[in-house]
Amino acid sequence: MKFPRLMVTILLGCTVFFSSLICFCSKDNPPTTPGDQPATLIETSSLRTFSDSLATAFKSGNVDQILLKINDEYKAVYAQDLVEAGAKLQILGDALQTRKLIFSGPLYAEYELSIDGRTYTIAYANSGNGVWRLVRF
Repeated sequence: MKFPRLMVTILLGCTVFFSSLICFCSKDNPPTTPGDQPATLIETSSLRTFSDSLATAFKSGNVDQILLKINDEYKAVYAQDLVEAGAKLQILGDALQTRKLIFSGPLYAEYELSIDGRTYTIAYANSGNGVWRLVRF
């Protein structure tokens, strides 16, 4: 049995109409995206303490102290680079003293550093246990 063309058109029109009601938001209540929300810029005391201890570790130039601050998953990745970095470790330690927080949340924080006029970012993660670790620099 074939539906008449008018019936198919009406069913298609109703489907489109009801789909648009479900899919589109009103102008009074537009959708939000993560970019619409202002970033949280609160440096907690534990985050500040970790940042300061990280700066001290880098300024010492002691690779073993720095590795204690790095997330276990990334230690093998960064170990050889840290050994080869030498005096650059102190430069990074000095830059950490003047860090600028650009994002912080309960499990992730990111800072901006400036070295020789160039801007870099450094990131920390917290596995929910309150212990911050370096994950990217």
